[in-house]
Amino acid sequence: MSKKERVQITADTIDNFIKERDDFQLEVDILNMCRLKRLEVKHAGTYQDPTLGKDRQFDIRAKIPAKNGSQVMLAIECKNLSCALLVSRMPREMEEAFHEILVFTWSATATSARRILRDGDNHSHYIRGEMVGKSVVRFPPKGSDQSNDVYDGWSQAVQSAASFLWEESPKIRADQGQQRGAAVVPFLIVADGSLWVVDYDKTGARIGPSMMVDHCEVFIGKQICSNRPVEYGHQWNYTMSHLEIFTKTGFQKFMNTDLSEWANRLVMPVIQGRV
Repeated sequence: MSKKERVQITADTIDNFIKERDDFQLEVDILNMCRLKRLEVKHAGTYQDPTLGKDRQFDIRAKIPAKNGSQVMLAIECKNLSCALLVSRMPREMEEAFHEILVFTWSATATSARRILRDGDNHSHYIRGEMVGKSVVRFPPKGSDQSNDVYDGWSQAVQSAASFLWEESPKIRADQGQQRGAAVVPFLIVADGSLWVVDYDKTGARIGPSMMVDHCEVFIGKQICSNRPVEYGHQWNYTMSHLEIFTKTGFQKFMNTDLSEWANRLVMPVIQGRV
């Protein structure tokens, strides 16, 4: 394109971009929802991507308190995509029906260990047989590279969650004779009307029409481990089992629930000795 053919940038051009593509307004709206719930939040900080080894910026990090000083950490990324997300789902298998908790006990070296909460123990947040996402693509497709921008969105949430846990775990201290639990969950927030699901049975046969939804879960099974030298304690391995995808309205519904009770359901079965 020659200089004469370049599109002239005007206030209307910028305003249309902000309305259709800019993530920041969605990000601020989600941040305000978290603040209204009086969560401890951080906005637009930096972290080192554990895969690429370079600095990146996260959107929002929030902590939901549970009993006994335990907590659930949310790594939230907001994407105002100019497309729809299409999530293909199948019934969740038993090996996918779990979430993990890091348990910190009092000691001179601040030891930690993971506990796996499975559906078979009746304590997992993720239930066998429920529909869970297996594939996330954009619609309509964008050439042959249709999933890259979608993957970038949710992978940023996952990498931010890993970094969040790395940074926070050394700060978690249990009192003598006590335990504290922690979990981290990646969240991807998209614009209203942009999240769709299509369901399949275990054989791969289509079940019903595609549906617009406010929330769905995607199995990721992302394994991470502590990045601290052993002499500093807090050595652990941890698996983030699922990515939570919400629309703005879906996230508002989640914020309107009893968040501490939700966090307690994730963490307290371990702390109370039921697992």
